Amino acid sequence: MEENTKTDAMINRLEREIAERDSFIQGTVANAQDTERDLTTSEQELVTESRKRIEVVDNYYSPRKVTVNLKSRINWVWTDGSADVHDVTLISAPKGFKKFQTEPGSAGYTYSKTLTKPGVYKFICTLHEEDNMRMTITVRH
Repeated sequence: MEENTKTDAMINRLEREIAERDSFIQGTVANAQDTERDLTTSEQELVTESRKRIEVVDNYYSPRKVTVNLKSRINWVWTDGSADVHDVTLISAPKGFKKFQTEPGSAGYTYSKTLTKPGVYKFICTLHEEDNMRMTITVRH
């Protein structure tokens, strides 16, 4: 009998802790949503620019030219329209930024990289260079 009482007390304590955490999470989400609604248009653009999506489609990147803020995270996404295999290869970058090349990928593959130096970054798909599969990302201060 005493063991059941201890178990019930423990369950009640855990349920209260879960309720408190749920309340905290809901309050945090509500505050984040309110903050998002209060952002000006230019602030919303900056938030959007800090994580930029580039689609890798058969024989082109979309968009082909992008300007982002310093330390933006670029997300390359191989779309359903990407039946062929493609890569993203950095061929030109600001001094001090290490060049990279993704693994070849097709629909469903993703790759992300943060651009940490201001300047112009030029990319190609080494598998479709003859098709002029290129893009440029300009990173401003």
